[in-house]
Amino acid sequence: MRLRGKNKPKGNASSSSNRDIDASSAALDGHTESDENHQAVKSEQRSFVSAVTVTEMGDFHSSSDIQSSDSQQSDASEPINHLHHNPLRTKDVLKPHNKYVIYGLQAGSAVLILLYLILPTTVRLFPCIISEIAFLNKVRWPPFVNLSQPSDVGLNFTRAFKLETVDDIEVGVWHMLPPALREPDLKDDDYTKLLSKGLPIILYFHGNAGTRGGWHRVQLYKVLVKAGFHVIALDYRGYGDSNGSPTEDGICEDGLALYHWIRQHSGSSPIYIWGHSMGTGVATKVSSMLCDRGVPLSGLFLEAPFNNIIEATTLHPFTQPFKFLPWFTWAFVEAMKYNKIYFSSDVSISRVTVPTLILHAKDDGIVPYTLGQKLYATALATKSKGIVEMVSFDAKHGYGHKHIHKAPELPHIIRDFLQRCNTDRLRSSYSDNIIVN
Repeated sequence: MRLRGKNKPKGNASSSSNRDIDASSAALDGHTESDENHQAVKSEQRSFVSAVTVTEMGDFHSSSDIQSSDSQQSDASEPINHLHHNPLRTKDVLKPHNKYVIYGLQAGSAVLILLYLILPTTVRLFPCIISEIAFLNKVRWPPFVNLSQPSDVGLNFTRAFKLETVDDIEVGVWHMLPPALREPDLKDDDYTKLLSKGLPIILYFHGNAGTRGGWHRVQLYKVLVKAGFHVIALDYRGYGDSNGSPTEDGICEDGLALYHWIRQHSGSSPIYIWGHSMGTGVATKVSSMLCDRGVPLSGLFLEAPFNNIIEATTLHPFTQPFKFLPWFTWAFVEAMKYNKIYFSSDVSISRVTVPTLILHAKDDGIVPYTLGQKLYATALATKSKGIVEMVSFDAKHGYGHKHIHKAPELPHIIRDFLQRCNTDRLRSSYSDNIIVN
């Protein structure tokens, strides 16, 4: 019995020992499992750091190098929350668009350098470029109009011909007949003879760019023809089907040559000059030259005029991004002067002695309305005699720079002006007779 009593503790000690062994084994297994989990976390960290390295820094090292570096700098006791202390956060990884932002900034910088440094310098070094920009004679619009067939743009009873001006220059011309003189099967000579029938004649000078076949120009021709005018329009040298290259003096010579041709064949029929945009500079200069020479001219129409081309250039939409630059005058204005492009209408208008009518829309975005007002004020202050009037068109109509032809009151405005021109001419003739007698 005692022996049995003494054997129980041994049995309990063995069982306790077995339990300790099992606990140690379980602890060892747990530690092994913990190590495996830790190694899995470490593997995920290494993959994360590898992704960060490739995406943000562009350093395409192999993952084995990164893993080796991590194994040297970490031990088994490293906390699992190491991810939260990494300076390359998840939000930084999710920014692949950053490179496109950089590309955009680089492209924008290149454009700014081109616009504000290279372009002005190029214009100053090669001032002939500004001549191309000012005249835009290479821009032919509409591009496929056959200028020898004016009927293609809806102009019937219109003769197309070439006129030699000076220096072997030939300019393309259209002569449109008023309804009262239209007859079937008219020959070219018939058109010329009809100029002397006494109906008023308008010599039209268009603006820069395009040809005499431009849509808005054709629409104005139709309004004027319907009002009872002969309309004669030309393309200056270098424009349309005319040869040569444009200069200020050259295109004015073309206008003078055509005027003298009309006067030669028109007898005592009244002749008016109509200019639009850049054509107002031509019209004003040609009119002043005719007045200086005492050549008969019945009146002058200026549609969307400017006071001079330098100020018009400064206010033109094309130059607005550059006008604040300190070298704007050096690059653009001096280049205009180098090419002898002035169109100083504010100087020429002072020598125009015939009645003058200025037409300008207040919403003109190319030649600001204020420039038309300046020219009108100069004409009032300097013209020694003759009528000077200005008709404005409200912005609500949307006529802009080249659609005054849409104004339903335009024929009435023209007719009233002609009556005042005739009255003024009769009054002037009467005064001259009194002085002579």
